[in-house]
Amino acid sequence: MSHDIIFRMNIAITMFSLIGIYIAYRITREKKQKLAGQKMVCFVGQDCDKVVFSEYSKFLGISLEKMGLVYYIVLTLVYLTASIRPSLLNDFVMFIVLGMTFGGLLFSLYLTAIQIVKLKNYCSWCISSALTSIIIFVLVLTKNLTSGNKIFEYINSYSKVISLTKSVSEILVLAVTIFLITNKKNNAN
Repeated sequence: MSHDIIFRMNIAITMFSLIGIYIAYRITREKKQKLAGQKMVCFVGQDCDKVVFSEYSKFLGISLEKMGLVYYIVLTLVYLTASIRPSLLNDFVMFIVLGMTFGGLLFSLYLTAIQIVKLKNYCSWCISSALTSIIIFVLVLTKNLTSGNKIFEYINSYSKVISLTKSVSEILVLAVTIFLITNKKNNAN
């Protein structure tokens, strides 16, 4: 993949991370206004208050919008660095970031499912954050797969080692089983 395309992908990921920062900030601000007596603005006509003040609005005692803010800030910093000084970030760091965005994707899907199944109410800001997480993950995955990240070569090699180990184990189990059956027959005679 050309350096120009990688640069553009880094910028796109940075832009979506900045959108995520805005969304997390907006939810934080709206919650503070709600605590001051104002209703949250939800642009799809739902009641965002029921979602952002629900029992699911915290994870391990930390408010989700603050976790989201940290998540998006980290992504912004990583991809700004990748855009300006890519030599500072190696393949392993980028693979860790891929894992982080995958975790963000799964967590966003979980929280969206909570809105649908448990709360039966939607927060447009929360759904916007989930969509942002999905887009970021797809961009990060695409960038890692197409930019020649060596980690994927290591994983492929590792999976071959696991496959070989599994095959050797199966042969050993088969050999031990044959030995035990043969030994049992010889002892019976």
